[in-house]
Amino acid sequence: DANVAAVKGATIRGFGRKRSTLDVKRKSLGAIRPDDDAVVFAHGQVDIELGYFYRIHIKREALEFDTFAKALAEGYVERILAHPMEAVPIVKGVNLSVLTWSREQAVAFTSQILFETPDDEDLRKAMEAELWKAYPPPEELDRRHRQYNTFLRQACAQRGVAYFDFVDATTDKRTGHVQRRWVPKSFNHHARRKRSLYRIVRRALGEVLV
Repeated sequence: DANVAAVKGATIRGFGRKRSTLDVKRKSLGAIRPDDDAVVFAHGQVDIELGYFYRIHIKREALEFDTFAKALAEGYVERILAHPMEAVPIVKGVNLSVLTWSREQAVAFTSQILFETPDDEDLRKAMEAELWKAYPPPEELDRRHRQYNTFLRQACAQRGVAYFDFVDATTDKRTGHVQRRWVPKSFNHHARRKRSLYRIVRRALGEVLV
């Protein structure tokens, strides 16, 4: 018996706030039922793929990625444990980015999300040009996702929280990127929804539920 609460665009930072634009905390924790045996928390993809770039290119913060990722992971686990619940908490790591196969699509997608508000067209183009120059190569994107998962796994282990991901099962062993079959045909950063992916998820989750 599974109950899924999806909050589109939800971030870990939003999850940590009593009130946020997307009301992430209430929607996430409010979905936990009294008789649930386990609760899987799957935030973080937005923070790593978009949130970090937002803080660098919009908020103009001088923030090194590993410092950002470590603090994010540790704070995330602490916030989960701060909420009283009978269910066993389980934390899922982020997936490898599906944007590593096309730099053009990666920059275009990220730009669309980050720079959708400026009314000044010249400013928007200047910001996009800046992102194009600064956007990391595929190998660095993969490293960042794996490094965040390492920090998250360590934070969970230190606090006795179960952790899982399915990065290895979806990795192209030749390139180290996510397998091409998971790259969506549509213009977004979500892995393609396939039955074979659901089987991978169930298998990975099942290993920590035993």
